[in-house]
Amino acid sequence: MDPFMPYLAGFFDGDGSLHFQIVRCGVYRFGFYIRASMVFYQATSAEAGLLEIQRRVGGRLRRRGEMSDVTITKRPVIRSLLCDVQPYVIFKRAQVERGSSSSTDYPHPGIQLVSWKSVRLWMDSHP
Repeated sequence: MDPFMPYLAGFFDGDGSLHFQIVRCGVYRFGFYIRASMVFYQATSAEAGLLEIQRRVGGRLRRRGEMSDVTITKRPVIRSLLCDVQPYVIFKRAQVERGSSSSTDYPHPGIQLVSWKSVRLWMDSHP
């Protein structure tokens, strides 16, 4: 076991988020894709923890005035991290469990969907 994972789980529990967004993009056959993001937030003045997270798991560091974040958007990395932190999260246990299942079964642009309505219904059924 990597001793970093319980730390990462605690950080995620307190200062992290998991997002699934429908993003319109005309390049794709159906005009959209679903972006998954795992984000860790911290005050810019104390961003050393974010730099350590970025060093260990990747992602993009963004400084936004007084707040900074590390955003991870690679699906395999998110899937792996959710599995790794799942035994340790407390407050965001339901989100990690839902995200673990959703990150493997949400529709990809190559899957035929009837309409935007069907995409929204699918997203609503996977909160």
